[in-house]
Amino acid sequence: MLNLRFPLKFYTNQAYILPIMVLAVGHVGRGISNSLLFIYFLLGAISLIWCSVLSTQNRVYFDRQKAILIAVWVTMFTAAFVSSIFNDALQLARKEWFVYLLSATSMIFTLLFIDKVPVFQRKPLLVALGFLLLIFTYDLLKCLLEPGCVVTQSVSAMTIPILFSFSILLLGKSFHSRMFIQFSFISFLALILLFLADSRTEIMMLIVAYAVIFAFGFKRLSVLLITPVFVVLIMLLTSIFLEREPVSFQGGLKEGIYKLSTNRMDIWERAITNPPENQLLGSGINNTLAYLPENKFKDALHNAFLEIWYETGFLGLGLWLLLFIMLLKNIHKVYRSAEGEQRVLYSAYLGSFVAVVVAGLLDKGYGSIYFEFFIFYLGAMLYIMGSDERQLS
Repeated sequence: MLNLRFPLKFYTNQAYILPIMVLAVGHVGRGISNSLLFIYFLLGAISLIWCSVLSTQNRVYFDRQKAILIAVWVTMFTAAFVSSIFNDALQLARKEWFVYLLSATSMIFTLLFIDKVPVFQRKPLLVALGFLLLIFTYDLLKCLLEPGCVVTQSVSAMTIPILFSFSILLLGKSFHSRMFIQFSFISFLALILLFLADSRTEIMMLIVAYAVIFAFGFKRLSVLLITPVFVVLIMLLTSIFLEREPVSFQGGLKEGIYKLSTNRMDIWERAITNPPENQLLGSGINNTLAYLPENKFKDALHNAFLEIWYETGFLGLGLWLLLFIMLLKNIHKVYRSAEGEQRVLYSAYLGSFVAVVVAGLLDKGYGSIYFEFFIFYLGAMLYIMGSDERQLS
């Protein structure tokens, strides 16, 4: 019989960092990313069966809160399934159902296999971030030096701001002025790379993540109030220096805002004013175009929560928001009392979580692996850290 003890033990001990490694390595290509996610799902499924059924040690036990979280996710999945059946759109979303299962993997297995906040191993993280930065820089320089290469179409920058927050874990075990200077320098370098890549959404993700980490780490929530000003300034600068047609407000404030948002505001307004017939259940997964003309909306609404409402209705959106609230319910407790490495670790995960939310609000739909798979893993880790009253082991 195949001995699965070692790989399963490794998986359960590394469950808190494996998704980060998957996302970093997956930057090389979509096929590699999907393959790694499938392996992650397979290992998690085997581990769950092993620990809950076959193994006499390290059994998985559901406490009440974790059981409620998983029940909410199952209800959310069921609501999306019912919505697709109701709209006769079940066959349109085969890939999306697979990503849905991966989102369950990232959340459920993280909740079950991590029973306390781990000590973060910095060497694997350093290797993952270094590899990501090297590959991204190579792709960016190659495109910039190649005639006719369009950076925004050839270079994917989404993983940079998502994993950027974890660089703070390499700088120390508690927040101090020197760490702030070092982290600001890293942030500036990342900002330059994203600026060269003409990645406005990613730049905004980076700015918001930086602001959240600083505000949470140093208990300066007032920093968040000025963050929108920096976001707007960056959008204007990228529009002036990088856009082929700079934003002009000559046609009025509304038209200028639409151009500044790359017509996203127009897409959102049209979607809200042209809702699906059944707003409780929505239009069904990947069935947006049944109610919105393709020549205006193409294949996405460029807003995860708007897509959740449009495709799964108010029922699905309510369940998503409920799950988010449950995962982040202890954030105030951590903000008040966590110190040292626990505060640094929580800030890193929170910064990454917020970066993914910004990506969902402005670019990636809720079916993207960047949003759905990774955000539930991050949410599960924040839940664990917020629920654990013990010191780091």
